[in-house]
Amino acid sequence: MTLESINSEIALQMAKYKNAYHKSKIAEGLTRELYQREMDRCTKRLCELLAEKRKIKEA
Repeated sequence: MTLESINSEIALQMAKYKNAYHKSKIAEGLTRELYQREMDRCTKRLCELLAEKRKIKEA
């Protein structure tokens, strides 16, 4: 991946995270859990992308 593609995917994941975060604030029960899982997936992917970005910058 290039830095450009990583940066664009980071922006996409942040948008997904923010959307799920705001929806989880008003949701209840099972729906809230679904949004929490989406936030967890986004956080995991963001960590992966940032690690990859660090590797590229070090090289």
